[in-house]
Amino acid sequence: EVLGRFFGEVFAEIGNLSFFTNFTEAVQKHETRHFEVYFQNQDAWYDVSTYPSESGLSVYFKDISYRKKAEKEIQESNERYNLKFARFNISIYCF
Repeated sequence: EVLGRFFGEVFAEIGNLSFFTNFTEAVQKHETRHFEVYFQNQDAWYDVSTYPSESGLSVYFKDISYRKKAEKEIQESNERYNLKFARFNISIYCF
């Protein structure tokens, strides 16, 4: 339960510079912010959206850990593919 609690109590990693910077700028500039952040203690990635208002800052979290894992697996697969076929000097012509 996080409602009504100080953000720093719930998310101890508020010290993350990009995290803190995005929150501060959202409030100071009255701008919506969207960014991704990794919480090491939870081993989880989140898409964070912040919406400033007269009464404070609304913050929404969406767990994107599954997507980040899939992106990493695709990148690793592409790297393996490139390493495997980089040694072949094959020219491809399209007519």
